[in-house]
Amino acid sequence: MFHGRACQMRERSEGGGLAKGAIRLTQVSLIVVLCRCWRPMPTPALGWLDHDESARLPRPGQSDVILKTAPPMSTSAYQHLVQRHLRMHRLGHLQSIASWDQSAFMPPKGNEARAAALAEVGGLLHEMGTAPELKTWLDQAGAEPLTEVEQASLREMRRAWDARNALPPSLVEALSLATSHCEHAWRSQRPANDWAGFLPNLKEVVRLQRDMAQRLSDAQGLSLYDALLDRYEPGMRSAEIDRVFGDLRQWLPGLIQRVMAKQADEVVLKPEGPFAKSAQRELGQAAMQLMGFDFEAGRLDESAHPFCGGVPEDVRMTTRYREDDCLPALMGVIHETGHGRY
Repeated sequence: MFHGRACQMRERSEGGGLAKGAIRLTQVSLIVVLCRCWRPMPTPALGWLDHDESARLPRPGQSDVILKTAPPMSTSAYQHLVQRHLRMHRLGHLQSIASWDQSAFMPPKGNEARAAALAEVGGLLHEMGTAPELKTWLDQAGAEPLTEVEQASLREMRRAWDARNALPPSLVEALSLATSHCEHAWRSQRPANDWAGFLPNLKEVVRLQRDMAQRLSDAQGLSLYDALLDRYEPGMRSAEIDRVFGDLRQWLPGLIQRVMAKQADEVVLKPEGPFAKSAQRELGQAAMQLMGFDFEAGRLDESAHPFCGGVPEDVRMTTRYREDDCLPALMGVIHETGHGRY
């Protein structure tokens, strides 16, 4: 069964210094089973990310994608745009690494200063990305002889410019501060089940997100949900999501019932912990290698909640470990590696 293939448990003597429950890979390991349907994808044509200054990495996903192309000598306006976005990308790189460190390594008392620093950088990026000259360059570049790739790059630059100009700098900085404070407090509130303490911070984040949604909706002529959705999946609309999930509703419940009925008579071999973090980390890295993750351009660390951040040239992934169960960390690694591969 699933658990049995995941890990084989063995006991070693106390004299050997290793506790019961050390993890080792089997010849037919769970990773291979999980990755059977994995097909390594070719490196995307997207070269770098222009970070969304109002959103907290990770998710990672959340970024305006700009194609990295060599600025052509004959198109000065397009060259100006590429150089500006390249500067923003580099600052966004530092912003994302500071955000990763905030979640993975920063000491607790550093959060106030780090939150203020991230908000400051976010405000600077917003200012650079809404500067009036960008509108002039965008209009001029539209009349220049660009390649198909450059036209796509220009289209994404314009989309990013329109979205940023719908948001005032004060909202961008306020949302950055609110999310930093909320997430940092959540780390201690979650294990304590302190919903009452968490609620005020959450309300402030929701209030600011609703403000942002309204402004984007007004500027783009979209519904509130679609305006937010467009930040992460450009062009996607809730009507299409309803169609996709409407189809799933037709057959997924029945499939789940059949699977549960089949498993009801099967014996599950549940691994017995404790599982050392070092062994879980080794297992996760083996899964990452099978999925084609480039350890020369990224790393795996630990945080309160798994995420994937950084930039394509410098990917930062995390997972979290439980010594009584090895599967959550492994599932987190596999999920985040899917993000990191892009």
